[in-house]
Amino acid sequence: AYLASVQLLHALWHERRTLVISYIRMRDKFFTNFCYPLFHITELKGQVAPAYAYILTCLGTEIYWYKDQVHSALQDSIGNLFKNDQLIRLSLYCTDQLHGVSWDESIDMEEDPTHSAVSTKILIAWKEFVYILVKSFPEKVKELEDEKIRKLKGQEVDKENGVQKTSKKQNRRETYSLRRILCIHALNALTNEIIRQGNMLAISTLAELYLLLVTTQELEKDLDRNLAALKKISSILTQLPHHYKLFSESAMFNILASCCRFFESTEFSPEDIMSSDWAMHMERIIRAVCSLLSRELGIFLTDRENERTKAILPSLLCLGIILGQEVGGQALHLWQDLVAKYHIASQLIETSAAALQMEELPESCLLMHELLSG
Repeated sequence: AYLASVQLLHALWHERRTLVISYIRMRDKFFTNFCYPLFHITELKGQVAPAYAYILTCLGTEIYWYKDQVHSALQDSIGNLFKNDQLIRLSLYCTDQLHGVSWDESIDMEEDPTHSAVSTKILIAWKEFVYILVKSFPEKVKELEDEKIRKLKGQEVDKENGVQKTSKKQNRRETYSLRRILCIHALNALTNEIIRQGNMLAISTLAELYLLLVTTQELEKDLDRNLAALKKISSILTQLPHHYKLFSESAMFNILASCCRFFESTEFSPEDIMSSDWAMHMERIIRAVCSLLSRELGIFLTDRENERTKAILPSLLCLGIILGQEVGGQALHLWQDLVAKYHIASQLIETSAAALQMEELPESCLLMHELLSG
């Protein structure tokens, strides 16, 4: 009965039945009760799991329509989401659905198509909801981050002698980024799903979610966590050449675009760059990108009407340009060596000439010339 009620409400919002919605909005404690499952994930576990997608979609639609002018009761619920790590718990629940605890513990959820379908719906709804939420309420994001930073600074103060503790981070400004944490959740879930070659719609959704979050966040140069993220990016990119045919066009595009954004916005500490971990993962990334470039350029030369390649090539070329220009030292030499090994320069020239003759892919042609000049 509960799920049917939520489905009915979702249908009303989806069809924009404004008269009925206006009446429902005014009902006493409607939004408080409607948002209840978002704050009681642990207690409810999977009992109302299918309802989460409908709830998030309705709330996301309501916020999109009215932004900061939403009903006061919904304003209160939104404010509560930004308190006591509620939004972070909700993020973990939504992004970890494919790997977390099934609502029916007798079922192996990774083999259960019903669980997979529900989990993917939750992911899609979460992607839309969290993007709209963060964009519509930047002041609440800032308030939360400022409060967390104050607490972090307080933890660094020695209460006994009143002096700040010394550490390797003593010269760094304490930072806390809600959006970075949400990015990490999406990236972790994306990595897990790709490694197990899971639901392609879920992979594409997670990649798009990560892209949206990493694009909209106010980027902090968080050196301590960037190497960990690089390892995840490495795990993701190395899967693409090996399981190329498994990945849909949208999944490939979102993965490559999000990797571009990661490298554009990331700074590594000198200690990271000198580490064997950094070198190993950069080598894996560069090899994967060179392999993909060689494959896509080759496909275009043999099948110039291939729509998949036309869609993927621009973001792949951008990633190649970023790797060629923004990584330094040993990684740059490795990039140059592998470009030569895979004969990418000659393929770029041939592909560019073919594309110009067809008067197609003007953006890709410019990117090819940019990559060649690098």
